[in-house]
Amino acid sequence: MLLVFQLFEGFEWPRGFPFVGIILAFIVFLFRLRHKQKNVKVLPKRPASAKRVGKYYGGDDIKRLDFSNVQPYKADFDIAEEEPITWWKDDYISDRIYTATMAIRNLAFDDWVVMDKNFAARMALKQQVIDKVGPDALDCREGGLEGCIELLGILTEYLPRRFPSVFKLSEDGSCIRNEVTKETHRVIAPYDNHPLYVAGRLVEDDLNILTPGPGGEYVLSAVLSAFPAGFHVREKMGKPMTEIHKTVPTYKEKLQKAMNK
Repeated sequence: MLLVFQLFEGFEWPRGFPFVGIILAFIVFLFRLRHKQKNVKVLPKRPASAKRVGKYYGGDDIKRLDFSNVQPYKADFDIAEEEPITWWKDDYISDRIYTATMAIRNLAFDDWVVMDKNFAARMALKQQVIDKVGPDALDCREGGLEGCIELLGILTEYLPRRFPSVFKLSEDGSCIRNEVTKETHRVIAPYDNHPLYVAGRLVEDDLNILTPGPGGEYVLSAVLSAFPAGFHVREKMGKPMTEIHKTVPTYKEKLQKAMNK
């Protein structure tokens, strides 16, 4: 309504001809609206050559990851003496009003895997869980194997560069040794174990492989999860993101679109 009054500012209605006045007013409205549209500045489209390119990625194809610039975490890194990161303590506010977000942070490529003095204990507990529950912690469905192999390849290239005192790659690149767990695993075909299991013996994190699904959403195709937060892994396998997160409050309204990008 405010826009209409602004457009009619200074306009006098014809006396004795209400119908004609309405028509004239409508013509004035269209004229001024068109005049405003002509004055709207349109930002130029960003040229394709200006597309942002990641420092390590080199493009949109994740298979082109370049690890040549990854530097050792510390020259004198001793995992037994490394204290855990405490960023969550610094950010925690007891009376904060929380909203549903993806909780994504910018992270330096070098830091996407972290290690501390609790690594050995957590890896031991992780192995106990996997040995006890088996398929309830490790599962790979149709379409997931390729992603598992790709993930193992990424870790095999990254970890010996970032933590050379912990991970040793054989001269021919066929095996990697974890000096903390004292395990050696084959990382190229033919594999001694499932590629996702091997990847899970290199890092303490739970690992989830998502692949494009028929409905335009990503589906959970492979998982190694010893510490799931409030859900059963096998109940989520092969399901799209929306189905997996259907119990999350406001997921569809606030998170679904972003999660499926």
